[in-house]
Amino acid sequence: MPPSAFHTRHIRVLPQRCCLQFIQVLVFVVTRPAEDEVASLKKRKVAVETDIESMTKDADDFADKAERQHKRRAVKEKCDELTVLSRELDSKLLELKNL
Repeated sequence: MPPSAFHTRHIRVLPQRCCLQFIQVLVFVVTRPAEDEVASLKKRKVAVETDIESMTKDADDFADKAERQHKRRAVKEKCDELTVLSRELDSKLLELKNL
């Protein structure tokens, strides 16, 4: 006798109340892994969202730092340019004075 027929035969023999309890147990056993999987997926989703928030904050911090460093570098370059221009101006003024 195939297993499905065996189970079917015994379910028919059980009283209606027992059948209902048996079905509830089957539903619990079948849905339990799915509920565990859903809970696991929810936990993973929260973890990924937390990672995204953290990485976004870090990326923003790095971008701000890079922008500040770029501005500092630009200021240094302008200061160097001003120094060179000042020397050139002094040199030209000295030339004009000596004429």
